[in-house]
Amino acid sequence: MAKEETEDFLCVWTTDVYGNRILRGLTKEESDEYQTIRERVSRTMREDEEFPWDSVEDMRRDRRRWAQLHDSHEAARMSAISAERELKRAKPTLN
Repeated sequence: MAKEETEDFLCVWTTDVYGNRILRGLTKEESDEYQTIRERVSRTMREDEEFPWDSVEDMRRDRRRWAQLHDSHEAARMSAISAERELKRAKPTLN
């Protein structure tokens, strides 16, 4: 299964009313912020890159914010998966 198909199956991404591809449960701005923080953290873990924050407190703030966004995203994702499963169970001929 291709990465995009897997992400779609797992209800990771959706499209907002403006046609933007967003993380389920987040706005476009929140999706961008989530991805930016995630990439910054990932980059520092896999490379010998300079510490990308001005301070440890800035890093902690980013990680707390990422956790908030992640929790919102995961709650919406789980809700979408549950709704899909219920639809398939209730109306199997539509799927």
